[in-house]
Amino acid sequence: MKNVLHIDNSTVFITIFEKAFSEKGIFYTPVFTMAHAFKIFEEKEIDLIITSYELDDGNGFQFIDKLHDSKYAHIPVVMLSSNDSLEFRTEVYSHGISYFMPKGISYNQILNYIDKLKQDDGIKQKLMNMKIAVLDDSVVSLNYIERIFQDHGILTADYFTDPGEFLKVATAYSVYLIDIILPGISGDQIIFEVRKQNRNCVIIAISTIDNYRAISNILTAGADDFLMKPLDANMLMAKIMSHVRTFLLMSEIENKNKLLGEMAITDGLTGLYNHNYSYRRLEEEIHKRRRYKRRCSIAMMDVDWFKSVNDNFGHQTGDHVLKTIAAVMKGELRDVDILGRYGGEEFILIFPETGLDGAYIICERVRKRIEMLVFDTEDLKVTISGGVVENDEEDALQLVEKADRCLYQAKDQGRNIIVR
Repeated sequence: MKNVLHIDNSTVFITIFEKAFSEKGIFYTPVFTMAHAFKIFEEKEIDLIITSYELDDGNGFQFIDKLHDSKYAHIPVVMLSSNDSLEFRTEVYSHGISYFMPKGISYNQILNYIDKLKQDDGIKQKLMNMKIAVLDDSVVSLNYIERIFQDHGILTADYFTDPGEFLKVATAYSVYLIDIILPGISGDQIIFEVRKQNRNCVIIAISTIDNYRAISNILTAGADDFLMKPLDANMLMAKIMSHVRTFLLMSEIENKNKLLGEMAITDGLTGLYNHNYSYRRLEEEIHKRRRYKRRCSIAMMDVDWFKSVNDNFGHQTGDHVLKTIAAVMKGELRDVDILGRYGGEEFILIFPETGLDGAYIICERVRKRIEMLVFDTEDLKVTISGGVVENDEEDALQLVEKADRCLYQAKDQGRNIIVR
């Protein structure tokens, strides 16, 4: 929310709101009349309208009626009035006004209200970028819903009358409006299929049927909510916004959990698997080898003279070397191979269903690629040594120790070689 237009005949309230919106970093334009407001609409894009009920050239309801008949009907409106009666609020919402704010609230309440408006605007902006699918065999109903969406700046919806065509692309959307009375198939079957294929989405069922058993079946099938036809535009948008808010929150939680899960198994410097996870994967591969009689090999590889890199060029350069080597290894390994940073400058490479010769060939290829690396730092040259072994009947610890013995031999033989 960047630009707010406020229509009011009270300079006192204009001064208060101007200070509040300025404090929140939002551009604020005050006017005294409806006529001036429509001139402002032509000059710049407005994200939110605040209108007092009392205006110099009419009242707030007259302004709303005029707004709804214009190309600016999609702009959300806040009604501001000293009349806080239930009857007045009912009339406010019946005019399709998004929000109501009584004039008697405190300055801090106004700031909190602005925060809520900003949050709702953020949700609406995200909704405008979401893919929406509407399934209804009534063209009249589809046209009505399309007009509602267009009035709110939503142009990312696809409209279907044929359930078969809809099901072909049903997984591609985030929000669904589905009529439950459809030719050849019931709406709850459609909803069940959509939910089965797309767990993280918003599904709102629509129908002229208000039987509680039918509604119960729809919700059980996977719908998030139900709306009766004929649809009320304000109720439809309110329901969608409410469920999208929950959808975004759950998506954020899921993404954070996924990130935490990745952090728990990832080395922070190189982006490879960390020691604990690499060791766990090695134990899994050994178990598979024993159960399915498959071959499995591993390699322990260590950067040569790495301490001198840190001592002569600094730890920042040393970190860069490790990240570069990790990237080279990752690029040379197969998708089935497992690569981890075992500790310090040592790496573990796990080769499922691979014998000693195959693993050696891959490690030798890695060694040659690292030997050829050219760094921006003058006089910096890096090589790597490795020990490759195949699992016989060893457990994970014994296999690592076996590979380490080959690695020590590589160091003793002059470094920059792979020993098997």
